[in-house]
Amino acid sequence: MKKIFVFLFSLLFLFSPAVSAHTGLESSSPADGDTVKEPIQDLSLTFETPIEQGSSFTLKNETGEVPLENIQVQNNVLNGSAAESLKNGSYTVDWRIVGEDGHLIEGTYGFTVAAEQAEEPAEETAPEKEATTDETEEQPAADVQQEEKGSSSSMPIIIGVIVAAALLAVILLMRKGKK
Repeated sequence: MKKIFVFLFSLLFLFSPAVSAHTGLESSSPADGDTVKEPIQDLSLTFETPIEQGSSFTLKNETGEVPLENIQVQNNVLNGSAAESLKNGSYTVDWRIVGEDGHLIEGTYGFTVAAEQAEEPAEETAPEKEATTDETEEQPAADVQQEEKGSSSSMPIIIGVIVAAALLAVILLMRKGKK
């Protein structure tokens, strides 16, 4: 009986590292919550582990999806460029990658563009209003990313509970068989 217990207990540790092998967003340019003060066209997302071809991202603002060009995967970096410099306002990046383990992983983050432009002063106040709106929109994006990390870090706990329940069932069945 001790051999079965040791065997099942060792299985718990054998498979736990494989469960938490999913990658996540390590950094991005522009970063989550950033306010970019100069014209920007290029976006870069760096992940914790290498990602596979077929990984991609979309860029959205208040008016809809912003067209992207030249989306490329290079090891653990996903790069892309907007067709033209981004206009002032808040943006959301929705990324969807295939991790090196083959699992599809998704996430979202946001940033604001508030570049100085040679326009009338009345139009300069509009980005400030948009930045205020962006602050309320950024919070859910951060929550989504934290929820994603939380669910992947709780997986070993769930596996542990399942293994413990299986172990308890085996012990109870073995005791029942001896009576």
